[in-house]
Amino acid sequence: MIGALGEEEVQQLSLKKVLKIRHVAAIALGFTVADGILLVLSQLLPMLGPSVIIVTIIAGLAYSLILFTGAELAGAMPAADFAGEWGKRTIGGFFGFIGTLSYAMVAITAIGLLWFPMGTYLHQFFPFLSVPVIGTICFLIALVLVYQGALASGEAEVILNLIFFGVIFVMSLVMLTRFNANNFQPFFGSAGGGYMSNAVKAFPFAVYILFGPETMFAGSEEHVTGPRFWPKAMAVAMLIAMVCFILMEISLLGLLPTSAYTLAEADYATAAKFILGSVGEGLFNALAFVAVFHAIVAALYISSRVVYKMAVRRFLPGLFTHISKRSRIPDRALLLAALLGAAIGSTYYLKPDFYLQAAAILTIAGLFGWFVICISHIAYRAKPALQAKYPTDWMVPGKGLAGIWISVVGLVVIALTLFGFLYGQALPWWITPLWIVIIVAWYLVARAVGGGREEGVVAAEKTA
Repeated sequence: MIGALGEEEVQQLSLKKVLKIRHVAAIALGFTVADGILLVLSQLLPMLGPSVIIVTIIAGLAYSLILFTGAELAGAMPAADFAGEWGKRTIGGFFGFIGTLSYAMVAITAIGLLWFPMGTYLHQFFPFLSVPVIGTICFLIALVLVYQGALASGEAEVILNLIFFGVIFVMSLVMLTRFNANNFQPFFGSAGGGYMSNAVKAFPFAVYILFGPETMFAGSEEHVTGPRFWPKAMAVAMLIAMVCFILMEISLLGLLPTSAYTLAEADYATAAKFILGSVGEGLFNALAFVAVFHAIVAALYISSRVVYKMAVRRFLPGLFTHISKRSRIPDRALLLAALLGAAIGSTYYLKPDFYLQAAAILTIAGLFGWFVICISHIAYRAKPALQAKYPTDWMVPGKGLAGIWISVVGLVVIALTLFGFLYGQALPWWITPLWIVIIVAWYLVARAVGGGREEGVVAAEKTA
């Protein structure tokens, strides 16, 4: 057991504090943008027209509330499974398990959903290789990169974000040189179904584009110390994302009329072809590949940390608490997450419907994670003893319970997002009850075999 190890050996088994604000912000952005930034906007433009800009701003402000709620908790209770730690300490073990499992599902499923798109986008440049082969090669490169350590992951994400957002910025400026104000008519779009109905259906997609920045908290056991670290990191990530999204929308809508964008084709692909012809298609594919590649790096990083914490709390076998002495990462947890992600990704060529259902489960799991963050914040503010035991260096405006306004609004955002997805039939109705069944069944089985008791890093494990 852990008591049998010396203090130095225990320290060797811990994660290493190396990540700075730029690293965790880059990981957050990497997990956020994927190729959704290039594709999901196509769900919004035909429905909302130029008013998509307003909806995006509202969605960004609403989503930021959830993020800054988490920033307060991360300062008080840093943990690699963030929502899991917060739920456990503020409410109880079951809610902590919901948070941990939800983000494990989000990150692992993301690995599967991102694997083969890499091959699809690169196939134009390497036609002699099949899509699965290209995707697998890129996946293995990302896996090796993450295995090198948290700092290697963070630095790679910084570079990839600079490339991605740099190209987006330049391309948007080129589009703005052809800006035509007449394309902003009608301002509220022209798709059928009525504007309010379309807005309700579109709002979840506007939130979904921003989905994921809170996963930066997976690095909260590996970040360097600093005053108000997490609100600063969240502000950096959200500012970059929001400026980029809004600039993209303005440039796209000023380039072509709304009718030129359809749900069948990515809007940036349409714009790239319009500006650069056949070269534009290659540019779009290259940009989309960069988006997906740095998203899968972030997903591998995040999933390995959350799986590691599940093992620490004995919801998974203790062997997955092992941390490499060389790279100071949870190497076995990383391998497990990668294998599970690969299994999910392989279903694309076996049963595409299941692939889509996996995406739906990812979305629902993410909403459950948001829910745990918000209710944990309410519980934290309602218990002065908790605030005294786990002080934070930044608090949402409002003392005590007066500060829960931000998490209450966050709960409303979650409800509106779920309702919008169901109303627009973007999610099957049975996904939510299915996820609840998975959570309860896993928790009960794990508890029956002695799970749920955090005992630190398992001492029987030796560093590699």
